[in-house]
Amino acid sequence: MDRELRFQSEYAEIMEREDRRQRWSDFWWAVRHPLATIHWELSKRGWFRKPAVSDDDIPF
Repeated sequence: MDRELRFQSEYAEIMEREDRRQRWSDFWWAVRHPLATIHWELSKRGWFRKPAVSDDDIPF
């Protein structure tokens, strides 16, 4: 009986932790994915400059 109660409480704790982890994961993707998409689209259009000019970019 005691073992069964302990199992139930541990199981509930694990499921709660898993639920919390899943919610953070959903939140992370809900925030990150549109930002990554916007950044990708803008960088395709050349909105972000390259950090520095290298020797390969100089024509002579």
